Amino acid sequence: MAGNFQQFVSDTDLHAQAEQLQDAGTPLPEVATDIDGETRDETPSIGADEYSLINRYTITYTYNGQGTVGQLPDAESYDEGVQVELSAIPADGWVFIGWGGDVDPTLIEQNPVLITMDMDKEITATFVEELILSAIATPATCSNLENGSIDLTVSGGSGVYTYDWDNDLIGLYDETPDTEDLSNLLPDIYTVIVEDENGLSKSLSIEVTAEQQAVAWYLDSDGDNYAISTVTTCDSPGEGYTTNVLPLTDCDDSNATVNPGATEVIDGVDNNCDGTIDEGFTDADGDGYAAEVDDCNDTDVAINPGATEIFDGVDNNCDGTIDEGFTDADGDGYAAELDDCNDADVAINPGATEIFDGVDNNCDGTIDEGFTDLDNDGYAAEVDDCDDTDVAINPGATEIFDGVDNNCDGTMDEGFTDADGDGYAAEVDDCNDADVAINPGTTEIFDGVDNDCDGLIDEGFTDLDNDGYAAEVDDCNDADVAINPGTTEILDGVDNNCDGTIDEGFTDLDNDGYAAEVDDCNDADVAINPGTTEIFDGVDNNCDGTIDEGFTDADGDGYAAEVDDCNDADVAINPGTTEIFDGVDNNCDGTIDEGFTDADGDGYAAEVDDCNDADVAINPGTTEIFDGVDNNCDGTIDEGFTDADGDGYAAEVDDCDDSDAFFNPETIWYLDTDNDQYAVSTTTGCESPGLGYTITVLPITDCDDTDANIYPDENGICSENPCLNNSSPEIISITAPSDPFEIGIEINVEATYTDAEENIKSVTWLWGDGYDSDGTFTTSEVFGSHRYIAPGVYTVTCIIEDECGAYTISDYQYLVAYDPSGGFVTGAGWIYSPEGSYSPNPLASGDAKFGFVSKYKKGRNIPEGRTQFEFLSEDFSFVSSEYEWLIVAGEKAMFKGVGNINGVPGYKFMISVIDNDESGDKFRIKIWEELGSEEWVIYDNHMGASEDSDPESGLIRGSIKIHNPKGKSKTDSYSSISSADLYTLAVYPNPLEAEGVYLQFSERGTDETFVVRVYDLYGRQLAETNFSVSQYGGEYFWPLDHSGWEQGIYLLRAKSNTQEFQIKLVK
Repeated sequence: MAGNFQQFVSDTDLHAQAEQLQDAGTPLPEVATDIDGETRDETPSIGADEYSLINRYTITYTYNGQGTVGQLPDAESYDEGVQVELSAIPADGWVFIGWGGDVDPTLIEQNPVLITMDMDKEITATFVEELILSAIATPATCSNLENGSIDLTVSGGSGVYTYDWDNDLIGLYDETPDTEDLSNLLPDIYTVIVEDENGLSKSLSIEVTAEQQAVAWYLDSDGDNYAISTVTTCDSPGEGYTTNVLPLTDCDDSNATVNPGATEVIDGVDNNCDGTIDEGFTDADGDGYAAEVDDCNDTDVAINPGATEIFDGVDNNCDGTIDEGFTDADGDGYAAELDDCNDADVAINPGATEIFDGVDNNCDGTIDEGFTDLDNDGYAAEVDDCDDTDVAINPGATEIFDGVDNNCDGTMDEGFTDADGDGYAAEVDDCNDADVAINPGTTEIFDGVDNDCDGLIDEGFTDLDNDGYAAEVDDCNDADVAINPGTTEILDGVDNNCDGTIDEGFTDLDNDGYAAEVDDCNDADVAINPGTTEIFDGVDNNCDGTIDEGFTDADGDGYAAEVDDCNDADVAINPGTTEIFDGVDNNCDGTIDEGFTDADGDGYAAEVDDCNDADVAINPGTTEIFDGVDNNCDGTIDEGFTDADGDGYAAEVDDCDDSDAFFNPETIWYLDTDNDQYAVSTTTGCESPGLGYTITVLPITDCDDTDANIYPDENGICSENPCLNNSSPEIISITAPSDPFEIGIEINVEATYTDAEENIKSVTWLWGDGYDSDGTFTTSEVFGSHRYIAPGVYTVTCIIEDECGAYTISDYQYLVAYDPSGGFVTGAGWIYSPEGSYSPNPLASGDAKFGFVSKYKKGRNIPEGRTQFEFLSEDFSFVSSEYEWLIVAGEKAMFKGVGNINGVPGYKFMISVIDNDESGDKFRIKIWEELGSEEWVIYDNHMGASEDSDPESGLIRGSIKIHNPKGKSKTDSYSSISSADLYTLAVYPNPLEAEGVYLQFSERGTDETFVVRVYDLYGRQLAETNFSVSQYGGEYFWPLDHSGWEQGIYLLRAKSNTQEFQIKLVK
């Protein structure tokens, strides 16, 4: 109920006010002077007092359901204009759902809510019973069978329920069925969100287990430890399947010798499954054997390991031995096992000439073949029987003159005249006794003479081509006058001179039918010979002594006008030229300026030099202006103008000091002559007004700027410096949550400390997530609180500073913030363990396998699961026994716990993984033993890296899976603050680390340039940089070199044209 309470508050005269208030019992001691500028002790001025009438109002509550409302400040009535905070407090088992009555309709769901007292208020608070969800899960008989079910029970809330089911892991129920119960389920975790008609909702995750776990069966029919496929089931699918984890890379599962681990051999088969047959082998003669393996002569198809050894002085079968299995005792070059019929006599072999001696001299199985003794006189016609048809004529006969050498002594008719000694007497029947070759006993030969004195010349011979050579003698082609023994051999594939050899004396290495000795000008190239058509290639293709005849290359660019040079007058235009944007077909492909775009039609291409092809005013032909845009596309913005400090003002236009963004006509300078961090005045300008001025923001309260030991205390009273003998405070201990906690909840930390002077000025908590806050303190304790918005493992730093600038710093490790809806992580596979990973044997390396599951169960803040890791070559086996915490953030997960090494307990471990489908999964494990305050690292495949660094080791095989609940994905970011109106800057790591700092800017609505500087506590600038910050914010790295700084507190200032941040840094 409103009331008219007369508060005698004078608007004009303090004395009247004080008098009336004293009468009313409500003095205002904080008022020092009145509107006339008079103090309480001065004579009051003349004039009437004006009094104001202040209304007061009350609040009446109505409750729907069970609960109550708290109000701050708590009073029965409130002055007009006072803001009251209302907090709805539901009873146990009830939930607040909204306000009614005199509450702004846009704030009915806000709790607590602020209302402004401008009338008596009637407020309604509505509570409903809390939704209660319970479920019974029936297991599936096998982990890959869809026969599990969930029976859900819901109570509380109001009205009709709706159900939103989800399961991201196996893709079931993507349509989120609105049903209370589910059936035909695979084993997994299913989440339901139940909502009543008032919008009250609650979620529940139910795990459907499996009576039997399905495993992956690998099909390896040939047993070579390489599989071609997998089947996930509880029982073996059949013969050839194994549960051993095998690579799925076998290209022939019917042959155990064919797999990726096999060595390639030359056999026409892809032995090592790399997609190439017989790679690395040469078979020049095409006999199926490689020169690199076992073909000892790859130019002869008859010589290879598959050939049968023959007796020829050659290693025919490439076994390294010549003519093995053959004997040549007499060394005549013929083997007893083949054709030497008497290997004890060098004169008897197939190469010997048969003589008439009753022996098979040439081993052809016939004795004295080629010899005739027709008259059986014991003399052979071929040896010494000069007439084997007459038993009376032989070396034993008596010579008579009968034109016969009767005694076969080589002289005929001795005692007779035989001038030519041919056995025929001129007086009888020798038609030319001057020529021994002419007589009746001579065989007619083809020479134009009557050789046998029968009155006929050349009888029995044919010379069809009239070349003077007979077909029966030595003319190997009597149909061609150019072919006979008197002809000179030429290269034409014919035996021209009838010597039994074709084209002797000629070379045709490229087998093109032309000889190097005749007219083949390049016998190493089959495409170059007199029969080839000349082409334009800088080579004499047809061997006529002229290169590229018939072609024109007027511009000398190596391309002919008759072939493919579309402009032979321009050396820059030909098929080998890269097309450029000039309205010409540079590469002669028939298309002009292909591959270029000129969207704005300004004659410049986006792919070449038009840096903004959507704006006709931006191109290389445009004149640059100062507008923050590269108008002429020369890669430089606003050239010709100077804005060295990046503050958006050009020296040529309106920047009076273009060397520093902090210095411009609006820069504020504080006068602190004695450097005691208290100023007496300020002024603005680009340059320092003089000695004693600083840009460090200082209180303008110094009462003596000539003495650094005189400045205001906390009451504003100037006195001598109380810090001359001051000692620093000291932090004794920090207490913080030791168990993991949910993100979003407020956590409290505290520290105990000592300070002899008890002059603490401030407490700062650095929370490790880029944010800090002020703490509260007593004479021995300091306190702080924070809400983490992202899961992680954080180091908290406490800084206590006293009035004299002395401070103490202490860290607490670690705080673990987890997201209960952040999902869980599983993985299994193999990694390569590099040297240096295993401390007991730093030189050890090789394959290591792992498997893990880590997840939070509903209502638990300690994760559950199991981890196993084995370094095979060192017989090193680690098995977890319990977990301490789990963090899942985007595509990265970390968890920590304790476990056993080869059965011995008491070892710590930490695993960090990344689940990334593009760059590949990554895995790190660190295992150590705590020895007092020290730790001995036994295994770490990222030895020496910080625990929060990202893992870099990829998997040989296997996978890592981060299981995200509905509405989240691996790419979700946890780094931004969800407030469009709150611009923030976070700086980390803080305290500083060697590599530098990151600046995390929130989304801000516009692009801005920030100049960032760091100062010491005396206002001296130590470092400077600048960042062009996107309107979307983001993370920016500054490689800040602070190696020469002393340990202490520093001030980071980031300033743009619209805002400024100041953050304390600790080194």
